[in-house]
Amino acid sequence: MIVIIVASEQENRFLEKRISIENRSIHGGTLFLEGLLGGKKIIAVKSGIGIKKAKSAAKQTLKRYLPSVVISIGAAGALDPKLSLGDCVIVENILRISKNLQKEKIKYTCDETFSKKALSCIKAGSSSATKGDCLTTRAFINLKDMKKSLFSTYNAQVIDMESSALAEIFCPEKIPFVDIRIISDTADRDVIDMNLLHEIKRSSGIAGMILHFIKNPKEVLSAWRFKIALNRVSIQIVKIAETLVKEL
Repeated sequence: MIVIIVASEQENRFLEKRISIENRSIHGGTLFLEGLLGGKKIIAVKSGIGIKKAKSAAKQTLKRYLPSVVISIGAAGALDPKLSLGDCVIVENILRISKNLQKEKIKYTCDETFSKKALSCIKAGSSSATKGDCLTTRAFINLKDMKKSLFSTYNAQVIDMESSALAEIFCPEKIPFVDIRIISDTADRDVIDMNLLHEIKRSSGIAGMILHFIKNPKEVLSAWRFKIALNRVSIQIVKIAETLVKEL
């Protein structure tokens, strides 16, 4: 059974439209969709954003299924300045960095055989794809200077908030794990501070968000640009997922 994991509601919304859903369930806060994608039986999982939710989703998945391969696919920030919006990175190694942005000792390596197949399939589908490493952090990195520093220190191509948590659960179980990141924000510019927006929404709701944008009107355009980028990434996720399911 192929398991496809996405993190956000936005990514899942686009993917769900392409699945012929046979069963929908929620376990431990994780959404599971059983159905057909590209004519094949799959399990789609919406983990939620961040290390804690991703780890919980992976554990819930193993309680209920025996995956033949796990494909984690979603948006990521670029650390490598050569990467452009929409570029696809097939992750080879995953490093986790702590709250103070120091590298932890554990490194996870994605399944080489399935990753090579994924790279070949995506390139054959005319999408831009390359290999690279991923950093997982507990907070969204929105500043270009911070990205530049992380790239200089760790030489990883992308950064996200879920990959290491998923690899931590699946890799020790010898389940083939493929990690695919699509660039939603490049290394050469600042983007909207999603950490701040999530905190405002958590503490003050939609009214607090509206007030924040009234006080900071320049951020409206930044937020709009980022949302458009995430929509484009979500469309790519569906295209890539369908391609891989047919070929793997």
